[in-house]
Amino acid sequence: VRRSLESIDLGVLVFDGAGREVYRNTAALFPLLTRPTKAIVDGEVRDLVSAILESPAGHPAERHVELYGPPRVDLLIRVLHSTESDVSGAVVIIDDVTQEFQLQAIRRSFVANVSHELRTPVGAIAVLAETLANAKDPEVVERLSDRLSNAAHRLGDMIEDLLELSRTESGDNLSTETVRISHI
Repeated sequence: VRRSLESIDLGVLVFDGAGREVYRNTAALFPLLTRPTKAIVDGEVRDLVSAILESPAGHPAERHVELYGPPRVDLLIRVLHSTESDVSGAVVIIDDVTQEFQLQAIRRSFVANVSHELRTPVGAIAVLAETLANAKDPEVVERLSDRLSNAAHRLGDMIEDLLELSRTESGDNLSTETVRISHI
């Protein structure tokens, strides 16, 4: 079991019923963190373990810890109450979720930017259509119609770009072939 726990990327700690640490795998040593940030993580772990061991039901607990670094690290700490026969204790699993949080932030930013970019041609189309409905001069009608058409094409291009991005992200339209590196 120890060899298996040493080979995974998750930090795993085991505590006895008195809250003493009895095992910590290599990933839970956090070699890339500084001493102060390791102390913060250890403090969070000890708080959660104490709470789990003191609660009668022993429900699992979870806490997100943000370490502002450098480097910035987001950890998800899960503590499970372990009761097996007469032995009790806690198992702590620490997962580095930094990349997931960064990806979520990028996606939120992307959605905000796309919403803003789509709002511009949609607003232009609405204003041009309203103005066109009240226009009597054929020259004005023609000019507004051209602008309306351009705004509609711009909107269509943006939507097509989004669909292409979605297809690319899902891997639907990717083709692969073997190439010689020397030719590249």
